[in-house]
Amino acid sequence: MKQVTGITRDKKAEDDSVPLSEEGLTAQHIDMVMQHASCSRNTAIRVLRESNDDMVAAVMKLTQ
Repeated sequence: MKQVTGITRDKKAEDDSVPLSEEGLTAQHIDMVMQHASCSRNTAIRVLRESNDDMVAAVMKLTQ
């Protein structure tokens, strides 16, 4: 694992060829985080899980 912007990232999870489960998350929140933070879908999913599907908190974590 590597440390980037204060978030531990698993290289395999960053690879969008192995999609993470979106269960329990709002699809629109995932799309908005991807757009505003310029990140992959898996990164958006992981950070939304860490922030309890709080879109604003997820974007803040990724753009600090």
